[in-house]
Amino acid sequence: MRVALVLFLMAASAFAQKRTADLPAACGPADAHLTIGLEKAKHKEPQPESGKALVYFIQQQGTHVSQGEWVFPTVLLGVDGQWVGAYQDSSYFSVQVEPGELRVCALLQGHAGLSVKDQVEVLHFTAQANKIYYFRTRVISIPNTAYLFLDPVDRDEAEYRIASYPLALSRQPN
Repeated sequence: MRVALVLFLMAASAFAQKRTADLPAACGPADAHLTIGLEKAKHKEPQPESGKALVYFIQQQGTHVSQGEWVFPTVLLGVDGQWVGAYQDSSYFSVQVEPGELRVCALLQGHAGLSVKDQVEVLHFTAQANKIYYFRTRVISIPNTAYLFLDPVDRDEAEYRIASYPLALSRQPN
């Protein structure tokens, strides 16, 4: 009986490790969920804090129809293993980061009736102090499937989108 209990605990531990190991190291915890609000009021866009880099994340075209209903996919964004924010629909947010080589992760969270393929995207870049970087996520869907894309975007394109999109405010639910 004792051997069976030890084997069960080892298997449970291995299962728990496998669950988080499915996400790349750039991502945050696999079981994270953030609540998201959209603020439509125009904001003065921040500049990098002294000695830091500023990274903008922009979600472009985030709506889909699934089983006859509009769905607004949630995309979580992580930097070096920590979730830094999330958004839905067409929106954006920014985060201050330390300079250096950084790993970025985008994770598409599924919705009922939507099976998600290619739900994680990762990339890395070298951030320089006092510089601004722009990344865009796009979700493209066909019936019952969604594909997530994460890529750097030109400053002019980013500024155009930021000017017309609401600011996404995300936080851990209470």
